[in-house]
Amino acid sequence: RTLGIAMLEGYLKEYRRKEPLKAVLVEGEMKRRVPNPLGEPSSIAVVTRVDTVVRDTSLNKLFILEHKTFTRWEPSQLERDHQFVAELWVAQQHFKERIAGVIYNGLRKQIPSNRVKNPLFERRYLYINENQIKVFLQRCYSVGLQLLAGYKGHLGIYPEPSLFRCQQCPFKDPCTAFM
Repeated sequence: RTLGIAMLEGYLKEYRRKEPLKAVLVEGEMKRRVPNPLGEPSSIAVVTRVDTVVRDTSLNKLFILEHKTFTRWEPSQLERDHQFVAELWVAQQHFKERIAGVIYNGLRKQIPSNRVKNPLFERRYLYINENQIKVFLQRCYSVGLQLLAGYKGHLGIYPEPSLFRCQQCPFKDPCTAFM
Protein backbone atom coordinates (compact mmCIF):
# COMPACT_ATOMS: atom_id res chain seq x y z
CA ARG A 1 0.00 0.00 0.00
CA THR A 2 2.81 2.41 0.93
CA LEU A 3 4.62 1.67 -2.34
CA GLY A 4 1.46 2.18 -4.42
CA ILE A 5 0.64 5.50 -2.77
CA ALA A 6 4.23 6.75 -3.18
CA MET A 7 4.29 5.71 -6.86
CA LEU A 8 1.02 7.47 -7.68
CA GLU A 9 1.87 10.61 -5.72
CA GLY A 10 5.20 10.77 -7.55
CA TYR A 11 3.44 10.26 -10.87
CA LEU A 12 1.05 13.14 -10.20
CA LYS A 13 3.93 15.36 -9.15
CA GLU A 14 5.82 14.49 -12.36
CA TYR A 15 3.02 14.79 -14.92
CA ARG A 16 0.12 16.82 -13.54
CA ARG A 17 -0.65 19.86 -15.72
CA LYS A 18 2.30 19.15 -18.04
CA GLU A 19 0.64 16.66 -20.32
CA PRO A 20 -0.61 17.45 -23.81
CA LEU A 21 -2.91 14.42 -23.57
CA LYS A 22 -6.70 14.53 -23.77
CA ALA A 23 -8.64 11.32 -23.02
CA VAL A 24 -10.91 10.08 -25.80
CA LEU A 25 -11.77 6.62 -24.40
CA VAL A 26 -11.04 5.14 -20.97
CA GLU A 27 -10.89 1.41 -20.06
CA GLY A 28 -12.45 0.13 -23.24
CA GLU A 29 -12.84 -3.61 -23.72
CA MET A 30 -12.93 -4.38 -27.42
CA LYS A 31 -13.08 -7.37 -29.72
CA ARG A 32 -12.19 -7.77 -33.39
CA ARG A 33 -12.15 -10.79 -35.68
CA VAL A 34 -8.78 -11.69 -37.19
CA PRO A 35 -9.05 -11.79 -40.98
CA ASN A 36 -8.61 -15.16 -42.66
CA PRO A 37 -5.77 -14.87 -45.21
CA LEU A 38 -7.96 -16.76 -47.73
CA GLY A 39 -10.76 -14.21 -47.39
CA GLU A 40 -13.16 -16.70 -45.80
CA PRO A 41 -15.05 -15.95 -42.55
CA SER A 42 -12.89 -16.27 -39.43
CA SER A 43 -13.84 -17.59 -36.00
CA ILE A 44 -10.63 -16.25 -34.45
CA ALA A 45 -10.88 -12.99 -32.54
CA VAL A 46 -8.69 -10.77 -30.42
CA VAL A 47 -10.20 -9.36 -27.22
CA THR A 48 -8.34 -6.60 -25.44
CA ARG A 49 -8.80 -3.95 -22.80
CA VAL A 50 -7.29 -0.61 -23.74
CA ASP A 51 -6.28 1.56 -20.78
CA THR A 52 -6.93 4.87 -22.53
CA VAL A 53 -7.09 6.29 -26.03
CA VAL A 54 -5.74 9.84 -25.97
CA ARG A 55 -5.16 12.69 -28.34
CA ASP A 56 -1.72 14.21 -28.04
CA THR A 57 -2.72 17.82 -28.59
CA SER A 58 0.84 18.91 -29.37
CA LEU A 59 1.06 16.36 -32.23
CA ASN A 60 -2.68 16.27 -33.00
CA LYS A 61 -2.59 12.46 -33.19
CA LEU A 62 -4.41 9.63 -31.47
CA PHE A 63 -2.44 7.18 -29.31
CA ILE A 64 -3.21 4.37 -26.93
CA LEU A 65 -1.89 5.22 -23.47
CA GLU A 66 -0.75 2.00 -21.82
CA HIS A 67 0.03 2.13 -18.09
CA LYS A 68 2.58 -0.38 -16.79
CA THR A 69 4.58 -0.88 -13.63
CA PHE A 70 8.12 -2.21 -13.74
CA THR A 71 10.98 -3.13 -11.47
CA ARG A 72 13.71 -3.17 -14.10
CA TRP A 73 13.58 -1.11 -17.29
CA GLU A 74 14.46 -2.82 -20.55
CA PRO A 75 13.64 -0.63 -23.59
CA SER A 76 14.11 -3.44 -26.14
CA GLN A 77 11.20 -5.28 -24.52
CA LEU A 78 8.82 -2.70 -25.98
CA GLU A 79 9.74 -3.80 -29.50
CA ARG A 80 8.82 -7.44 -28.80
CA ASP A 81 5.58 -6.88 -26.91
CA HIS A 82 2.79 -7.73 -29.34
CA GLN A 83 0.17 -6.55 -26.82
CA PHE A 84 0.72 -2.99 -28.06
CA VAL A 85 0.14 -3.94 -31.70
CA ALA A 86 -2.92 -6.00 -30.77
CA GLU A 87 -4.47 -3.14 -28.79
CA LEU A 88 -3.87 -0.65 -31.57
CA TRP A 89 -5.26 -2.94 -34.27
CA VAL A 90 -8.41 -3.79 -32.27
CA ALA A 91 -9.04 -0.18 -31.17
CA GLN A 92 -8.52 1.21 -34.68
CA GLN A 93 -11.91 -0.15 -35.82
CA HIS A 94 -13.66 2.36 -33.54
CA PHE A 95 -11.98 5.47 -34.96
CA LYS A 96 -12.14 7.07 -38.39
CA GLU A 97 -8.78 8.68 -37.72
CA ARG A 98 -5.65 6.53 -37.68
CA ILE A 99 -4.20 5.70 -34.26
CA ALA A 100 -0.50 6.54 -34.61
CA GLY A 101 0.87 4.27 -31.92
CA VAL A 102 1.11 3.51 -28.22
CA ILE A 103 2.44 5.65 -25.41
CA TYR A 104 4.16 3.36 -22.93
CA ASN A 105 3.66 4.97 -19.54
CA GLY A 106 5.85 3.11 -17.06
CA LEU A 107 6.03 3.58 -13.29
CA ARG A 108 8.99 2.04 -11.45
CA LYS A 109 8.06 0.00 -8.37
CA GLN A 110 10.16 2.09 -6.01
CA ILE A 111 9.52 4.68 -3.34
CA PRO A 112 11.09 8.03 -4.26
CA SER A 113 14.08 9.03 -2.10
CA ASN A 114 17.44 10.78 -2.38
CA ARG A 115 19.14 7.38 -2.79
CA VAL A 116 17.17 6.49 -5.93
CA LYS A 117 19.40 6.93 -8.99
CA ASN A 118 17.25 5.46 -11.78
CA PRO A 119 14.29 7.34 -13.26
CA LEU A 120 10.98 6.51 -11.58
CA PHE A 121 8.99 7.05 -14.77
CA GLU A 122 9.51 6.00 -18.38
CA ARG A 123 7.40 7.41 -21.15
CA ARG A 124 7.99 6.22 -24.69
CA TYR A 125 6.08 6.86 -27.88
CA LEU A 126 5.90 3.69 -29.97
CA TYR A 127 4.77 4.24 -33.54
CA ILE A 128 3.10 1.14 -34.99
CA ASN A 129 3.35 0.60 -38.74
CA GLU A 130 1.36 -1.52 -41.19
CA ASN A 131 4.06 -4.18 -41.40
CA GLN A 132 3.95 -4.74 -37.63
CA ILE A 133 0.17 -5.16 -37.87
CA LYS A 134 0.54 -7.57 -40.81
CA VAL A 135 3.06 -9.72 -38.89
CA PHE A 136 0.85 -9.68 -35.79
CA LEU A 137 -2.23 -10.76 -37.76
CA GLN A 138 -0.35 -13.61 -39.47
CA ARG A 139 0.95 -14.87 -36.11
CA CYS A 140 -2.39 -14.41 -34.43
CA TYR A 141 -4.30 -16.33 -37.10
CA SER A 142 -1.74 -19.16 -37.15
CA VAL A 143 -1.73 -19.51 -33.35
CA GLY A 144 -5.54 -19.32 -33.28
CA LEU A 145 -5.84 -22.17 -35.77
CA GLN A 146 -3.45 -24.31 -33.74
CA LEU A 147 -5.33 -23.62 -30.53
CA LEU A 148 -8.69 -24.43 -32.14
CA ALA A 149 -7.26 -27.67 -33.57
CA GLY A 150 -6.48 -28.88 -30.03
CA TYR A 151 -2.75 -29.34 -30.63
CA LYS A 152 -3.21 -32.78 -32.33
CA GLY A 153 -0.28 -34.46 -30.63
CA HIS A 154 2.18 -31.59 -30.50
CA LEU A 155 2.49 -28.41 -28.56
CA GLY A 156 3.19 -25.34 -30.63
CA ILE A 157 5.75 -22.74 -29.65
CA TYR A 158 4.28 -19.28 -29.29
CA PRO A 159 6.09 -16.03 -28.69
CA GLU A 160 5.62 -14.92 -25.10
CA PRO A 161 7.67 -11.76 -24.71
CA SER A 162 8.75 -11.07 -21.17
CA LEU A 163 11.82 -9.45 -19.70
CA PHE A 164 13.01 -12.66 -18.07
CA ARG A 165 12.32 -15.09 -20.93
CA CYS A 166 13.68 -12.76 -23.63
CA GLN A 167 16.94 -12.08 -21.76
CA GLN A 168 17.67 -15.82 -21.67
CA CYS A 169 16.63 -16.54 -25.27
CA PRO A 170 19.27 -16.88 -28.00
CA PHE A 171 16.67 -15.77 -30.57
CA LYS A 172 15.77 -12.41 -29.02
CA ASP A 173 17.53 -10.36 -31.72
CA PRO A 174 15.90 -12.16 -34.69
CA CYS A 175 12.56 -12.09 -32.86
CA THR A 176 12.87 -8.34 -32.29
CA ALA A 177 13.75 -7.83 -35.97
CA PHE A 178 10.78 -9.98 -37.01
CA MET A 179 8.38 -8.09 -34.74
